[in-house]
Amino acid sequence: MHDSTSKPIVVSRGKIEWEETQRKIHSLKAILAERMVLTQGFIGSNPNGLTTTLGREGSDFSAAIFAACLDAKSLTIWKDVAGVMNADPKRLPAAVLFEELPFKEAAR
Repeated sequence: MHDSTSKPIVVSRGKIEWEETQRKIHSLKAILAERMVLTQGFIGSNPNGLTTTLGREGSDFSAAIFAACLDAKSLTIWKDVAGVMNADPKRLPAAVLFEELPFKEAAR
């Protein structure tokens, strides 16, 4: 698929353009009602439609953005770590594990 929904996450100056992103993701609801949609994480587009990346942990961030924009009841991400932390424990040994993190907060 190569249309306005092929890169629904819009990024400008390193920030998510929430209104445009939500509009594009909402346009997928009819398709989602009929079938499963498989998408990649980590990439989006700038306001001109050029491909850009979401940076470190961008795939998880993409999932949280989709969940927030689609008003999902939950989001599950399988990882090779114990959970979501406030920092990279390899760089900051005192990193704290969040016991719970609503995806609407993770998407911000």
